[in-house]
Amino acid sequence: MSESRSFAVAFGSNIAPRDYYLNQALLRISRIAGVQIAATSRVYESAGWGREDLDPFLNAVAVGTLAAEVSALDLLLELQHIEEALGRRREVHWGPRTLDLDLLAVGDETSGTPTLQLPHPWIAKRPFVYLPFSEICGIHRAWETLVEPHADGCAVEAQSRPSELGQPFWGTACAAYDRLECTAAMEAESEILGARLAATLLPGDVVALVAPMGTGKSVLARAIARARGVTGAIPSPTYTLCRRYDLAHGPAIEHWDFYRLSGADDLDSTGFDATTDAIKLVEWAELFPDALPPGTLWLRMRATSDSARILEVTRRGRTLPFPLLAALE
Repeated sequence: MSESRSFAVAFGSNIAPRDYYLNQALLRISRIAGVQIAATSRVYESAGWGREDLDPFLNAVAVGTLAAEVSALDLLLELQHIEEALGRRREVHWGPRTLDLDLLAVGDETSGTPTLQLPHPWIAKRPFVYLPFSEICGIHRAWETLVEPHADGCAVEAQSRPSELGQPFWGTACAAYDRLECTAAMEAESEILGARLAATLLPGDVVALVAPMGTGKSVLARAIARARGVTGAIPSPTYTLCRRYDLAHGPAIEHWDFYRLSGADDLDSTGFDATTDAIKLVEWAELFPDALPPGTLWLRMRATSDSARILEVTRRGRTLPFPLLAALE
C-alpha cells in the first residue's frame, strides 16, 4: 500500500450519557496515529435492535483517511481498545452497551476472515448504519452501493430517525492547527465556549487558564466543569489551592489555582500530579509552566473592552483536536 485510503466507522450507544460516549469515541479515534477524520453524519436515534428490552440507541457514522502504514486490522484493534476503555462489556449478546464501534469499510479492501470482514456484511441490513452512512459515503467512489437498503433488513427503517442533536458539534473540518483565536463578546458566550471546550477533553488532559485578574478565567473553568457534569456551587480554589469533583461518568475534575504559591517547593507540597486521569483546570498556570505536561491546552484571555474578550488557544506538542475548530469558528 503506497497511499492513504478512505475508511468509515459506525458509532452506537444506548447507555447514558449516550452523546458523551459517541463524542469521546470520535475524539479518541481522531488521536490514533495515521488517522484523520474528514466528516461525520448527523446523529440518528434508533429503536433497540437484537433484544426487545433494549433502550434506544444513538448512532452516527464518521469517515476519514487512513495512512498507508496503518492496516485495516490495526484500525479495528484500536477501535476495540477504545470500546473497552469506554466501558464496553461483551457479557450479553446484543446487550446494552456504552459503545459499539464497527469498521464498515476501508477503501476497496475486502476481507472475509472471522476477525475482519470488509466491507461490513450488514451495512445494507441496518437502517441505523446505512442512513447516516449514506450522508457521507461520497468520500469514496465505490461506497454508494454499500448503502442501498437490503430487502432482508435486520431492523425497521421507520425506527431510525435523525435525533434532535442534529449535526454533531464536532463539525466536519479537521485541519491541523496549533493556535486558534476567537472573540467572546460577553460572559454568556464565554460560558458557551467553555462548554464546547469541555467536550474535547479526555482523561488526563490539563487546561491552563491564563489571564489578568478579573478577565474571566473562573467563568471558563466553571463552564467546563458544569459541562463535564459538576453540579452545585463551584467556588474559587484560590485559598484551598485545589477543589476536586468526582463524577459518576467520566474522569474527575480538579480545579487548581497557583496564584498563592511562592515557588516550586510550594507546588510540590500541594500534591499536584499531572499524570493522573483527572481533567485539571489550572488558573494562573503561567507561574509554573514547567510543571504542566507537553499536551497542555493553553487558554489565554485578554480584554478588549468591558464586555469583550479575545481568547487564544494553543497546545504545546500536539495539534488542537478538530472538534475545537467547530467551537471557535
